[in-house]
Amino acid sequence: MKKYFAFLILILLVVTINSSCNKTDPNCQISTSCYTEKIDSGDVTINISYEAGQPGVPVILYEGYVEDNVILWSDTLYQSNITFYLPVGKRFAAEAYYVTSNQTIVALDGNKLKDNTNEECNTTCYQFPTVSLDCEKL
Repeated sequence: MKKYFAFLILILLVVTINSSCNKTDPNCQISTSCYTEKIDSGDVTINISYEAGQPGVPVILYEGYVEDNVILWSDTLYQSNITFYLPVGKRFAAEAYYVTSNQTIVALDGNKLKDNTNEECNTTCYQFPTVSLDCEKL
């Protein structure tokens, strides 16, 4: 039993040493898709329900929450989406107004534009940040 226990500990040590060596492996190659510098801005895309021939859809883009009322952009869209290049680390929200003959439907969505990272060979890789705000009519 002692031999079995000693053998098990030896195997665990070998696995631990090998896994830690892989992290500092001199042959480790960072992929070409790894961007090592922090990215300060990214794409915020607002998606709406729009079909050709329909009236345009009024849309408002806010920094922060809608309740903060910090309007970055407002216009009427005649396409199904629009993309803005905005700073990472901030929250954005959008409202779309669908007007029918007897009612107005408001679609609202918000999210934070965050850093997207992963690790390769003990190096932080930054991916281009994106976020979609879904203001489509259900």
